Amino acid sequence: MAKRKRKLRKSIKLTLLLILVLFSILSINLFFKNNDSDHFVTPKEYKIVESTINDDIIAMTNSNPNLVFHDYMINGIPVLDIYKDDGENKPVIFFTHGLGGYKEGVAYILTLFANNGYRAIGIDALSHGEREEKESMFFEIVDQTANDLALVVDYYIKNNVIIDNNYAVSGVSMGGMISYVFATKDDFDPKMVVGISTCGNFDLFWDSYLSYTKVINGIDSIDETIQMDDMEIADKINPSKKIDKFINKKVLIYHSFDDELIKYDKELDFYYKLYDNGINVEMVSYDGYGHSIPDEFVDVMLEKIDEVLK
Repeated sequence: MAKRKRKLRKSIKLTLLLILVLFSILSINLFFKNNDSDHFVTPKEYKIVESTINDDIIAMTNSNPNLVFHDYMINGIPVLDIYKDDGENKPVIFFTHGLGGYKEGVAYILTLFANNGYRAIGIDALSHGEREEKESMFFEIVDQTANDLALVVDYYIKNNVIIDNNYAVSGVSMGGMISYVFATKDDFDPKMVVGISTCGNFDLFWDSYLSYTKVINGIDSIDETIQMDDMEIADKINPSKKIDKFINKKVLIYHSFDDELIKYDKELDFYYKLYDNGINVEMVSYDGYGHSIPDEFVDVMLEKIDEVLK
């Protein structure tokens, strides 16, 4: 009888130990899921605050009376939303500015998209535009703004502006990197990703890093500890290490052969990583425009976006 009781106590102890181990494993998995840069955590609520209309918006409104220009904040993120108010649901394009820019600075391309039947949306990146009071390192900006873009996209999905994932994310230079990082997030599936004069392999970006950091912080050198911290962020969010996340997305890349800020071969490397892994990717190359895109290629880009979203 005593022997049987000892066996029972031992069995109970083993069972409790097993439960404790399983609980620990579950807790660890939940911790990493909630701290995974690829995982989006939906906010409890969305707070919308109307922004004061500035002179840039007034001028654009006067030049495009057929369009609605909506300037507001979603949970503190400045948003510029441009569209034709004709009562019809539209495919959506998000376009993010480059380093040193702001959402009104890309309003010309947002307006072009809106006039061609899209709902065109831009946001201010961290430390830019209406958020420029905060000083940040480069990849800190890329990482946080990709998260901010996810929040804004989620808001439009929940409000039935985006239906059946019929939207694209796009951007120029730093904005292209933000779009690539966004595209690797588990909870979002844009039909198209467009990168202009940008770099999808962050491992190859470091010779351009100081030039970018000088623009952000106005410094000629970087504290080694700060740079190491930023390198850790870059490694964590590097799109070229998450190629599988681009499956079922059309990727469109624009880059000039003579881009001195982000060399052409760096983005070509990203193109081949995508192509060699069966991703639907197209790279449009041109010459003589440096770190920009010729106006005539914007119309061509719009046609290519039409093929996917319309």
